[in-house]
Amino acid sequence: MSSFHIKLFTAFLLACAPTWAQAQRVDRDATKSSAVFKATFKPVIEEARKSTAVVTSNGTQIAMATVVDKNGLLLTKASEVAAAKTLSVRVWDKDFSATIVGVSAPHDLALLKIDSKDLIPAAFIDDKKLVVGQWVVSVGPSDLPLSVGVVSVGRRKIGGQSAFLGVGLADTEEKDGAKITQVMPKSAAEKAGVHVDDLITKVGDKSIASRAELVTAIREFHPGDVVPLTIRRTEKTGEKSEEKTLDLKATLGTIDGAGPPVFNFQQSLLGGPVSKRSSDFPTVFQHDTILRPIDCGGPLVDLDGKVVGLNIARAGRTETYAIPTDVLLPLIKELASGKLAVKISTTSPATNPATQPSTQPSTKPKG
Repeated sequence: MSSFHIKLFTAFLLACAPTWAQAQRVDRDATKSSAVFKATFKPVIEEARKSTAVVTSNGTQIAMATVVDKNGLLLTKASEVAAAKTLSVRVWDKDFSATIVGVSAPHDLALLKIDSKDLIPAAFIDDKKLVVGQWVVSVGPSDLPLSVGVVSVGRRKIGGQSAFLGVGLADTEEKDGAKITQVMPKSAAEKAGVHVDDLITKVGDKSIASRAELVTAIREFHPGDVVPLTIRRTEKTGEKSEEKTLDLKATLGTIDGAGPPVFNFQQSLLGGPVSKRSSDFPTVFQHDTILRPIDCGGPLVDLDGKVVGLNIARAGRTETYAIPTDVLLPLIKELASGKLAVKISTTSPATNPATQPSTQPSTKPKG
């Protein structure tokens, strides 16, 4: 079926759908989420679904993935998978153990490796000419699309809120840490057990010698990230003083709400959950297809079945972000080269590499 016939049939379906004024009800078969409507786009996703995989942990789906190399390399959403104790990838009804070989934190992308030599890489099209209103289809492992919609906003940078610990700081004469002078009520620091006069000496594996270094380290994280803090505390018992080293974990908040980010009630009620990380991307475009957070990481195709982007975040009821292919292609090479290799912890989300301060080389895309 040609793209012209698909467009024509789609227009026919929409034109024939009874309106609320005419029928006082919605014809569910004429909505974009219906199986009848999605079935129209089966030919569009036929090839791309061969390059689509499901990422699981302990048998539960946590993300989608897109095959980028026949020798077992797949792209997925880093913040959904990097903290999992075990990772598996299901391709063509076969399950493979997976490891993370690289992470691009700015784009929230992870490159997975499985033991397979006969995968079918996605047919990426390096096209910068996506236009608002263009039809796009989100691909899953089944013969029906996950969702169908249109490009609603062209490519842009999506900013993010700054992570907030909630402390006042001072330097020490010895430059051996950041001294806590104030702990704000209901802040991430207070909930983690940080006290006034504590000395923060490490954030994760990064040593902290001054106030400025702590501020810089915290800025590398996102609201909601769980951050390990190494604290030096002096406790007095009578005339004796005892110095202790404590390991605490703080769930970072935002400056306008000292605690962890509050989930949007209206979003929860009307549209379901958003992705763990749904903002702070260098380059994305937006489409109005409705995806679950666990469906991010899979390919997005045009009406010719070519991959025009990778779904990276569900940000609202009808807001999904995708990374354009001209941004993805150079990132794939960087990730596969080993230049963005990371150490993966399988014991704690606090060492999730997708939320660690980036020590990676710049992955600024061309164009």
